[in-house]
Amino acid sequence: MILLAALAVNVAASLALRGLHADGASYLLIMIINEGFALLEPSRRTVQILQQLPSVIGMAWGIHDAGTLAVVFCLTLQLLPLALVVACYVVLPKNRKEWFFFPLLHYLAGSMGAAFPSIVEGPVATAYFWLVLYLILFRTEKHSSLGFVALLALPLPLAHEVMIFLAPILALAAIWRASMVESTLQRIGLWLLASWFAVVVAVQIGFVLNPRGPNNRGAFFNDFIALKWFIANGDINVPVALGLLSILAMLIIWLMPLVAKERAWVKGSTFLVAAIFGLACLLAIVGTFYFDSSFRPWMQFAARNHPAFVSFPLALLALVSLRWPRLQAAWFTVPNQVILLFLAVGVLGWHVVATVYWADYMTTYREMLARHQGLVPYEEVLMELPKKKRMRFKNMDWGWTNPIMSILLSPHGKVSTMIANPSNVGWQPWHPFDPANPNSLPKSGWFDTSDYRRALGQARNETNSIPTAVGRWPP
Repeated sequence: MILLAALAVNVAASLALRGLHADGASYLLIMIINEGFALLEPSRRTVQILQQLPSVIGMAWGIHDAGTLAVVFCLTLQLLPLALVVACYVVLPKNRKEWFFFPLLHYLAGSMGAAFPSIVEGPVATAYFWLVLYLILFRTEKHSSLGFVALLALPLPLAHEVMIFLAPILALAAIWRASMVESTLQRIGLWLLASWFAVVVAVQIGFVLNPRGPNNRGAFFNDFIALKWFIANGDINVPVALGLLSILAMLIIWLMPLVAKERAWVKGSTFLVAAIFGLACLLAIVGTFYFDSSFRPWMQFAARNHPAFVSFPLALLALVSLRWPRLQAAWFTVPNQVILLFLAVGVLGWHVVATVYWADYMTTYREMLARHQGLVPYEEVLMELPKKKRMRFKNMDWGWTNPIMSILLSPHGKVSTMIANPSNVGWQPWHPFDPANPNSLPKSGWFDTSDYRRALGQARNETNSIPTAVGRWPP
């Protein structure tokens, strides 16, 4: 039920083009201009290829409409982490299906806290980690299956920086399995796998020390230390909060019998803890719908590596539980499964509301493009909106992607209007091109900017030109 609900929620988000949020719009436009991949982060090339491959294939097969390609692109971004999690269930032996508890908990408590900007690579890299981990633990009994695991492990050095602390767990799993197998050839293969994971760690350490964008690295560390992925300025990342609460509830249920021992009230109290958590999940959905402070998409970008941070202790617990099977009784319990179900209701419900907000934003955006001609100041767009819509519109804005969004959302590629970036956002955003300068506009056979250029030429109001720090386009 949880997987089917997650599928429905992600498909709805894809059809609403939620993948264009944040850097997603920029990646899609670069792919269109290149008519191929946009591999901008060397340390994450594996994940970016997985995210973009269906779209590149679609272009090769004849898709030549930005709207159609955007749907393919968004479907891939939304469904890829979920598909990798489902694959974990598929690879589990029939008598081990209960071990799906860990990748599913990682998905709900971790990935859902970073899923609104679906262009981020952390959730994909972490779900890929779980698939490789489970293949090592449960599917290395044959030479052919071990070879398949090695094939999947090959691209891990260019998967993501989070492999610095996730790859050592894979190495531990391979070493543990090496001690279990009888075949000398398999044992050697598993030790070679463990050595390969050490190489993965070394490569990603190099990328962290010498990043493509030192400012991005610094911003991530600052946001992480300042807890902006969880709570900041009175705003809350609701899915992250629910995920942490779910793990806390599970810990309380596990500790109560140890503290109270054989007391009769303990059994009833475990379900009370689950019920309280369920109520919190329902209140979170209602709160997100009625209070704007429960909906801050930018916080999900700050939580882009949260799935990996959640997965680290979960994966260690999984390994320890295999070594000492009695620990399984601590996590595979009915109350924990109830909590998992409530967590699914809470985080998926939040994303349903978030998609409704995003769909409203996209409708407003298209209306503004149809209503105006030429370059429209961002502040002018805001002033035309009612107060409540104005706040939500600002929530969705990414600081530098408005002209890109304007191109992608122009009907049939006929660009006549661009919404400018905010002139004062409290920080200096990067501008890939100057929408006030016709010569700097992106060039592609997918778009016709003649109407927009004509409108710029007719405009005599110099306030339509905004100062920009123009970068090299495409990057």
